[in-house]
Amino acid sequence: MIIALCKKGLISLVVLVMLVTACSPKSPAATGTVPAANTQVTQPVIVTLYHNWNMDDAKGPVIKGIIDAFNAANPDIQIQASIFNGADIPGKVETEFAAGMEPDMVWSDLQTPCNGWIDEGLTIQLDDLIDQFGLTGKLTDSALYDWKDIKGRQMAFPLEGFIWPMWYNTKIFQEAGVQIPTTTAQLREIAPKIKALGYDVISGGGAGDPGMINWDMYWQAAMTTADYTQWIQTGNLASYPAAVKGMNDFFASKAAGVFPSTAAGETEDVVNTRFYNGKAAMLAGGSWFFGDSGLPADLVPNIKLGGFPIPDGSSFTKPIVLSSTHAKGIFITRNGAKKLDAIGKFLDFLYLPENMGKFVEAAGMIPPIKGAVYDVNKISPLTKQALDMLDNSTVDILADPSPFQPAGVNLTQAQSKAWEDGSTAQEVIALVDQAYTDILK
Repeated sequence: MIIALCKKGLISLVVLVMLVTACSPKSPAATGTVPAANTQVTQPVIVTLYHNWNMDDAKGPVIKGIIDAFNAANPDIQIQASIFNGADIPGKVETEFAAGMEPDMVWSDLQTPCNGWIDEGLTIQLDDLIDQFGLTGKLTDSALYDWKDIKGRQMAFPLEGFIWPMWYNTKIFQEAGVQIPTTTAQLREIAPKIKALGYDVISGGGAGDPGMINWDMYWQAAMTTADYTQWIQTGNLASYPAAVKGMNDFFASKAAGVFPSTAAGETEDVVNTRFYNGKAAMLAGGSWFFGDSGLPADLVPNIKLGGFPIPDGSSFTKPIVLSSTHAKGIFITRNGAKKLDAIGKFLDFLYLPENMGKFVEAAGMIPPIKGAVYDVNKISPLTKQALDMLDNSTVDILADPSPFQPAGVNLTQAQSKAWEDGSTAQEVIALVDQAYTDILK
């Protein structure tokens, strides 16, 4: 074959060389040869998040710093946060879910629409992810329980814990010559002496959180925890004699001047400003206000934190406070379920003891994890009081079984009615019961 090819001249010889070369075994690459670079760029996993911690919130700069640090350390994952008004988040998310465009994570306080999200398919059940994300033993049992729904499913991971105590301006109590009350009957007894000095007793408004806490405390504290938990699932408040008594107790306090005459419709800003300006003896204020920039520094030494006075006949033995992690939970949506590895890595970073401690220092947040690391010298005096109060059990913790409330139940109309002039306990109870009938019929 070689001779035949050679007879065809130089062209045939070149062809032969090419054929032989192609058929010969390939030699190994020379030592030191650098492979061609892979020019393909891997795009990071984008995890979208909705929350309400803006930069005016003490927790806003903290979470921004945590997200920025995570993104810098993890270029393959990028957390993209969008900030909205907290009350608007559930509705916005549900609208976007209908279009298949919901974010991957939703951080929200416990609002009744959230209770139905697993059944709607908007969010996923998180029970199996507790172990998968390495959260077993890291999150407190009570914090995890706070975010179980009525079917016992883990619907969110706990994030923002809180305590909602009563703030007492001891200077006003001393000036009036009265003791801090432990019962609502005592509260009504001292009200005239405080008002005679030109002060309001409780700076409570009828709108929003102040309207809810200063109204609900009366009849919730009058009920046993078991009865309240049953009621919140099924309604029919009128069938609980203790609740009816507690509702009447609220109206008795309102008639005794315990609340400002202008309370109906007053917003949280108005309520807080009245107390901050030293014009009221008491304020039911959550721990998110411990670091409020509007709180005068010279007022803080006069503030003693305690519980809400309990109504006569209460099953509780000490003044009461609300404390849970319902201020914010972490929901993972249908879209987020496609990015669990990325979300799990971020949550592992978020829940680091030193990161949770930053929220304690900056905002007095009650952490949802065990062993949060913070500098006791950096927390506010009110935060220290609150933590001591919980550690020493000087108050009773009021149960907050809100996750068991059927989705769609809205007590806003009943709450507003309770603060109107001329309203009655019977009218308000009827509105509470109607709110359930409208949903459970």
